[in-house]
Amino acid sequence: DAVLGDGWYDQAVADIGTVFQHDLSSSWTLTLADLEAISTPTLVMIGDQTIDFFRETSEALYEALPNSEVAMAPGANHWMQMTRPDAIAPLLAGFLEQNALG
Repeated sequence: DAVLGDGWYDQAVADIGTVFQHDLSSSWTLTLADLEAISTPTLVMIGDQTIDFFRETSEALYEALPNSEVAMAPGANHWMQMTRPDAIAPLLAGFLEQNALG
């Protein structure tokens, strides 16, 4: 809150409906075939407190990417890198170590 100001999270949640009134699929350029062609190890992280829209999108990415794994970040929402870096750091470090990327 020191950086973004008091109430930033509540305001972002309140604004989310306006953001998603736009049909994002009309500007999406990756196809399922594009995703299936990505062979790079990919970590899809999902916060266990993420709203359904983001959870379902993340799960669809995980299913489409052939060399991916999914990790559930405890106590985290969609903005986990800001709200729960302590929850995602070990998940990311483990993934990088497992894939010899770190």
